[in-house]
Amino acid sequence: MKVIVNTPEQEVWNGTADTVTVMTELGMIQVFPGHASLQGTIAFSALAIDYGSSREDFVVRNGFVIVQPTQDEVRILVLQCERKDQISRQTAKEYLAYLLEQMKTREGLSELQQQYLADEQASMEQVIAVMDREGMK
Repeated sequence: MKVIVNTPEQEVWNGTADTVTVMTELGMIQVFPGHASLQGTIAFSALAIDYGSSREDFVVRNGFVIVQPTQDEVRILVLQCERKDQISRQTAKEYLAYLLEQMKTREGLSELQQQYLADEQASMEQVIAVMDREGMK
């Protein structure tokens, strides 16, 4: 399926993918080729795009995911998108704070969603620790 990730400033990613995984305000979704029509709101989320044996990981904020089955296309339109391995310190801290807030409420979250949030929390804590150790901003 075709996947396009856009911010107002640029097209961040455009290619063919096997799966797209993102957390919407209604929960985590994973989109496969031929997926039914879907629209979701993204507040703050990790975004994983898997293709072949490769994966692209991003952190996205404030936007939408739109699945268009007639074109076998997924569009992710967000205000901010950073590659997870190049994330800024400020974004990492804000994303960690968002994750902690989501984990506090836990209402309506499945065990899988709670585990996803816990894994993301551990990942961001590790990223921030590396930044601290290396004196990165």
